[in-house]
Amino acid sequence: MRVRAEPKVSTHRNVTHARNFDTNSASIFDPQCKRISTPDAPPDDRSQRREQSPNSSKTTSWSLTPPDGAYAAVPAWSSARAWLALVAHSLTSDRATKLREKRISVGSVMLVARADMATADVRTGRGVSTSHQTVAQRLGMSRRTVGEARRLLEKLGLATTIVMGRHLSPAERSQARQAHGGYQEAAPSVRALTMPRHRRSVDTCHLPRRGSDLKKSPVEKLLTTRAEARRKTSARPGPNTQRARRIISPGSPRSIDIQRFAWAVARNYGLDSGSSTTRIGALHGGRHIGQLCNILERYNVTPERYTLATLRIEIDEALAASHIRPLENGQKRDRIAYFAWMLGMMRTNNPGETRLERQMRDHTHRMRQRRDHFAATRAAAEQQQPTANTCQTGRHAITEDLRHHPPLQRARKASDRGMAAKALVLTLIGTSQPLYAAPARTQQLVGAISTLGRMLADQRWHSSHDAMARVARWSRPDTGGEIAIKIRDPYSDVAQVIVQLPRLIQLPPDIEEQICFLQQTQWQVSADQKPLER
Repeated sequence: MRVRAEPKVSTHRNVTHARNFDTNSASIFDPQCKRISTPDAPPDDRSQRREQSPNSSKTTSWSLTPPDGAYAAVPAWSSARAWLALVAHSLTSDRATKLREKRISVGSVMLVARADMATADVRTGRGVSTSHQTVAQRLGMSRRTVGEARRLLEKLGLATTIVMGRHLSPAERSQARQAHGGYQEAAPSVRALTMPRHRRSVDTCHLPRRGSDLKKSPVEKLLTTRAEARRKTSARPGPNTQRARRIISPGSPRSIDIQRFAWAVARNYGLDSGSSTTRIGALHGGRHIGQLCNILERYNVTPERYTLATLRIEIDEALAASHIRPLENGQKRDRIAYFAWMLGMMRTNNPGETRLERQMRDHTHRMRQRRDHFAATRAAAEQQQPTANTCQTGRHAITEDLRHHPPLQRARKASDRGMAAKALVLTLIGTSQPLYAAPARTQQLVGAISTLGRMLADQRWHSSHDAMARVARWSRPDTGGEIAIKIRDPYSDVAQVIVQLPRLIQLPPDIEEQICFLQQTQWQVSADQKPLER
């Protein structure tokens, strides 16, 4: 068996140790509850020096404070005499003998029990905060023996550990210094001496009335051995006698989801033991997780109907509707029973559909509406597909037409148009004289040619005039055509216009009309070009 070590307290000069206790509080009781004195342990040299020092003062050690509700599930003893008698009787049982297994004697266990009883609270048996080393020094035994005796008492249900001993934090060491003025490095465990409820009849039985001739003691025996029970009832059955065995049919195993949900509920509501040393499956108070599963199944609390969030919301709503303020875990006498009561209040307040079921129903309705909307949109798109195809075809045709026949475009700026007209005039009449000095016929011809140039520019004809030869030219790259115009003798009254037109190219009507206007002014057509048809 592994020995659980208590935190040792380091020894310093003028330091208060957790294992020192008062000599008066170390007096013990015998089974007849007679106070006797015990031999003091031989003090060490440092203790003698501290007692001889005039500045030394005897103080008590600082102990850990149990959390709220730590004693709620621990029954208090009825009296110190009854508890010690129960310890003496329990050590004679077969179970105690098997647990000891020649590790510790009954006398050593009784000595440790008396020492713990002397330091416990007189009314409740709680508040035992002496370390193994302190008791060992007082009784003249080893720390291992004291720890073995205390563990045996806990296994027999006569003692329990409320707070495990440990080394103190800096803040706790500061509190200990403020309490007793010394340095304390560790604190021992806090224990409680208890009596099981089914064994407390020793101290609570009714005494016989005065004058009664009842000879039998009203106090029942705490425990009866197996041999004594058989001796009072009947003889041992023969070897051929078959005992009727009770056959328990195994129940159907619960699903993993139910078990996980039950553990999540236990952790969320503080129903688990909260200790890593507790056996697997145990809840608060030593109950099994199966009991919580039974409670959840009784109230139909399943993962399909609740989540941790919705369960807490519905419980809070039920308590608020009944004007009940929930209790803290430290105020509850039985946490699991209180949780079952809250589930009953929840079912009474909302016996129908749960919050999670409403959420799932609303989610299903929204998803169905979304699917219907998508289906309707898809059907409308399929119906409009022919129209969309027609529009696509028309858009493609318009794009192709614009690519082959681009729209008319004018110069973006008036200054650009003025520069183009000035360049055309300088090309036709030269730079020797201005246009207003030319004859009227020449001015008329220049005006008509300028109007024709603007029309050609709107039809994407690019100008490429030759000022040296006094020939105005317009060309179009996509068709390969070219129009050339020249004024012969621009400064005479008999000025003539020579027009060179492209072959096999149909010109727009407005351009043909303008060229016909120029034709009315005695113009000539070169022999190698196609003459303009009226």
